[in-house]
Amino acid sequence: AQVQRQRRLSDRLAFLVPPALINDAFAELSGNGHSRWDNYLARVGDFHTRWQAFFVERASRDVLLTTADYKSFPRFDSVAPPSSWLANSRRRVCLSLLSVGAITIVLLLTAKRRLSYTS
Repeated sequence: AQVQRQRRLSDRLAFLVPPALINDAFAELSGNGHSRWDNYLARVGDFHTRWQAFFVERASRDVLLTTADYKSFPRFDSVAPPSSWLANSRRRVCLSLLSVGAITIVLLLTAKRRLSYTS
């Protein structure tokens, strides 16, 4: 929860620092951005819940594990389906690039206006 709050603050303040927006876009494009990390953490949380349920249920019944039980252990799939985080990643990249473009246009228009006053 703390990381989420820090990230929301960072995302809001990133509009004041265009290099941070570009960094975010590059991280998302490379597949190492917040979207993929959030997806990974959600999958880890789901696996942890399944893992606990598997063992707690057996422990509450006081059942010993057998060799056959190993085949039914919950498994963690480390490879995420790309569609699960790709849409959010695209949105973040587009938002970052649009923001940098808007900042650039504002700066260029301001510079043009100021230069036209001086000539």
